[in-house]
Amino acid sequence: MGRATVGSVWFGVCALVASGAAAQSPPGAYPPAPAPEPSAAAPPAVSPPPAATPPPAAAPAPVAPPAPAPAAPASAPAPAPVQPAPVAASPAYPGPNYFAPQFAFPEPQRPVYPEDSAVRSSPFLGATVSLISLEDRFTDPFVLGISLGGYIARAVRLVARIEMPSTDDTGNYYDPTYSGYTSVEQDPPTLIYGGSLGIIAAHSQSLVFAPGVMFLRSDVSEYGNMLGVSIPFDWTTNRGLRFGLEVGFGRSFGGTSRQRCSYPPSCEAGDEITSDREAARAFALRFELGFGFNHPKPQQPKPPPPTNPGWAPVHGGALPPPAYQAQPPAPAAAPAPQP
Repeated sequence: MGRATVGSVWFGVCALVASGAAAQSPPGAYPPAPAPEPSAAAPPAVSPPPAATPPPAAAPAPVAPPAPAPAAPASAPAPAPVQPAPVAASPAYPGPNYFAPQFAFPEPQRPVYPEDSAVRSSPFLGATVSLISLEDRFTDPFVLGISLGGYIARAVRLVARIEMPSTDDTGNYYDPTYSGYTSVEQDPPTLIYGGSLGIIAAHSQSLVFAPGVMFLRSDVSEYGNMLGVSIPFDWTTNRGLRFGLEVGFGRSFGGTSRQRCSYPPSCEAGDEITSDREAARAFALRFELGFGFNHPKPQQPKPPPPTNPGWAPVHGGALPPPAYQAQPPAPAAAPAPQP
């Protein structure tokens, strides 16, 4: 046989061996590396006889399926797990504060008094400090006294006073009207009495304004009288305490003045003349502190209608009601019984 024929036979034998080994190798095994081709210069080798192919293994006999087990008695269906109650989301944080007045610290209702509480606080009693100046008569900057008055039919203000001067105005003499005569010093007044009558022009829960007229007179008739305009302001608190300010100005009139002869050449020594005093200016300023009786009691205020029913975000924030607080988790469902 020629050299080419020997090479062909050798190549065929190698291919058959390789195919048999691939058929018997387990799956996933790497295929055998291909055999190197015989070089043309290599001497020919005698191929071994082909190995006998083993017979194919017989297929295993089919196994019978196991008998089904007896059916278990039907059990109650397992209860569905209880879902927790939905929790509403809390509203957005409205501001830097933590509490709102209508939920955390409600403001107490204030007492409400009638609009005419001041004029109903009658009668009243008070202590006065006054400045009284009657030109060409006497002037006293510190006069103490008491006053008693009331509001009649809520339309008229009537006040009576008794006051006592604190100084002796001995230097205020009346100028003489006759030549050679000098004024005789009068006894200082020890008591001043009078009052005022006014019409209530305006009033409120605590204030009364009642302009009118005033009258004053001393226990020394030589000083005459005073008649003027009165402008009073009365403040009354919810407890009946009163504060008053009254300004009066007008004219002083009446009274007499005694003059004695001091220069005998022009008159007879010791002779006295009584003359009427001329009208002059008068002024009075008075402060009063007292108490008014029968002050009305506060009325029961009606509760205001709710302006924010339920819970809603307001300025200042608030603690959420219990409906918006976290709820406890629901208990876990019991496991289903096993058959």
